[in-house]
Amino acid sequence: MKIAQNLSLLIVASGVAVAAIRLSVPSHSPAKDTSRSSIAKSDVKTASIEEQIFVTVDDKVQTLFADMSLINRDAKRSNPKSVGPFFGMSRIPQVSTHSMISQQLMKFESAKDFHDTVRAYVREGYEVGVFGYTGYPNKVDGTEMRLRYSDGTMSPLQRWEELEKKDWNEVTQKQYQQWQDQFEKLEAQAKDFAHEASATIAGRHDAIVTKDLGPVMLRAKAIRLDNKECMSCHGDMKLGDPLAVMVYAVQRRERA
Repeated sequence: MKIAQNLSLLIVASGVAVAAIRLSVPSHSPAKDTSRSSIAKSDVKTASIEEQIFVTVDDKVQTLFADMSLINRDAKRSNPKSVGPFFGMSRIPQVSTHSMISQQLMKFESAKDFHDTVRAYVREGYEVGVFGYTGYPNKVDGTEMRLRYSDGTMSPLQRWEELEKKDWNEVTQKQYQQWQDQFEKLEAQAKDFAHEASATIAGRHDAIVTKDLGPVMLRAKAIRLDNKECMSCHGDMKLGDPLAVMVYAVQRRERA
């Protein structure tokens, strides 16, 4: 008999809370390699809503990493006022555009497309979390994973804006701290899943790992070194090597 433990958890990056997800976590929910059952982009419309979201959001992230205009050094040299370059996970904009970096990224079509796509799912009644991890010191091979990106559609900043009373007082400070504490718990769980999935992802090019946590589904997939232009920065690696593990979380938004 499975025992469920209700957790209200949040996700944060660089000390700023950026996503919230409520979980009901079964005591036994092993990750599954779902590569062979994953759907092609052409079949997205016939899949479940969660599967559609996984495939679509991953497609937007993969497009971001394939967009070489985000690291155009020549443009920066010739025009110091140009934005970028954006390396690694810095090219993924925060879903909340409060930061100056996210506002600069919105000038790139691939970044804006990702941002708008993730936010649009809220109107359809779903929350999305996106987390990026790299291996330490530099390989994705089942060893240590380090958080490089963490965001979603329910950040404490967005929740703060939804409060009718925005005075920073003892009550609102306590509420915000609760969101922050919950965030840190989910961040740890997401990292554990990335570590759990990394060995499988490193071992096979098409690997996709999925984990069912009850109301929330997690999926892990690699960002791979698939462009020869990337070799100028990743000369110690070879084409096809995994650069990072992306973890996506999807769940229905609770009705107010």
